[in-house]
Amino acid sequence: MPEDWGGIERYVTYLTVGLRARGHEVRVTAPTGSPLSKNLGEGTVPLRVRAKYDFWATAQYLKLFKSTLFEVVNTHFSPDYLVPAWAAKIARGPKMVMTRHLVLPFKPSRARSYSKLYDLFIGVSQASGAALTQSGLTNVHVAHAGVPPLISKGSWTSQTSGNEALNVGIFGRLVKEKGHQVLIEAQKGLDRVHLHIFGQGPERPNLETHTQRLGLERHCSFHGQIDEVADAMSAMDVVAIPSLWAEAFSIAVLEAMSLGKPIVASRIGGIPEALVDEESALLLPPGDAKALALGIERLQSDPGARKRLGTAANRTYRDRFTVPQFAAKIERVYSALL
Repeated sequence: MPEDWGGIERYVTYLTVGLRARGHEVRVTAPTGSPLSKNLGEGTVPLRVRAKYDFWATAQYLKLFKSTLFEVVNTHFSPDYLVPAWAAKIARGPKMVMTRHLVLPFKPSRARSYSKLYDLFIGVSQASGAALTQSGLTNVHVAHAGVPPLISKGSWTSQTSGNEALNVGIFGRLVKEKGHQVLIEAQKGLDRVHLHIFGQGPERPNLETHTQRLGLERHCSFHGQIDEVADAMSAMDVVAIPSLWAEAFSIAVLEAMSLGKPIVASRIGGIPEALVDEESALLLPPGDAKALALGIERLQSDPGARKRLGTAANRTYRDRFTVPQFAAKIERVYSALL
């Protein structure tokens, strides 16, 4: 696994917690000192794959698989797809499962290799599952993720209360694919809307420059990386997910749903599998700043719509996307192999 704390790392963490709660013994390989190892603590194996053909890591995985009789090994991150699978084949032990967190088909040569190494494939959404099938892979299953409910302590309320603006928040890494620039473009035609950008990334200088060019400095706050995500998201009136690329399944969407927040999001990738347009969110064409502005303006003028969408989103979260439900889905997939 990589050394950052993104959607895949959180997916693995929540799945591990959920499976352990159901009585399963789960061990996770992760680099020493990485956020994943820090969050999971006991039961984490200090192991890192440094390259696609990492023979040292292959030997370490082989040693692990021979010393511990795993029934299933599940890989999640593309640089880790080959090395553990080779070791498992040599050990002639565990069944191999690959989880795909992208909506991208594999090249034919890569798909042929994986079909020989893996027993089963999981797409984190119908969209990612379809990409696996398009690659020519078989025994493809789909299992949506779940997240623990965010619980706010209210520490951000003072930063947004008392103003007459609609507070719109966007949460995630500052990269072009997340659509921050589209959201800033949408804001320039709106009155009494304050945009809060949470996260860090390579696009921050460009986004700050663009905000200044449009004269929106007083109406847009860059908060950087924060620890109090639940508090900050809870303080927002609307959560925006203006993704430009096909996100397989957005963790930020599920977190906003757990808080009952009204959401404006792009109709792309796996997002429509969690949200229903006009029922639990407003789903809009990706990259369309005008449509996004109209959606935000509509929610600004209609508090009742905000409440209705947020309540429906929270109900959907509780019905489908909790951690226990997530773990039960994956458990059923694993059971198909055993």
